[in-house]
Amino acid sequence: MLAITKRDLMELITYISSIFLMTLVLFVFLYKRATRGRNAITSKFTGEIDLQDYTDEMNDKIILALKNSGFKKINYDITEKKFYAKTKLNLWSWTENISLQINQLENEYKLSFLSICAMPTQIYDWGKNRRNFKKFIIEFKKL
Repeated sequence: MLAITKRDLMELITYISSIFLMTLVLFVFLYKRATRGRNAITSKFTGEIDLQDYTDEMNDKIILALKNSGFKKINYDITEKKFYAKTKLNLWSWTENISLQINQLENEYKLSFLSICAMPTQIYDWGKNRRNFKKFIIEFKKL
């Protein structure tokens, strides 16, 4: 008769879970490579804001709204009209990368918002990326 001890069972469970985790991480990276999508599976949220009467002075307003939202490492690329920021590590995520792009369509200006998890294997964000967008909108409308 085959006797399995508690220790043997725990080692087997640890071995199987390690193989499962490595397989999952490998699948995520291979999928991203095959689809040529760097952010293919990574959890993200996109939103858009209409900018009425856009002027270059509005860039300062956007930077201030990012600061007031609690985002860190805020940068602005003048040539691309693109803003970058990061969130802090917290209970809900490993941090997110925030980017905002000013787009002009005829006489209309739109601000595209992207919040994406910094950890490429994070496929669920517990609503954190959407909350980043809402936080930014609230601060932007205050100004």
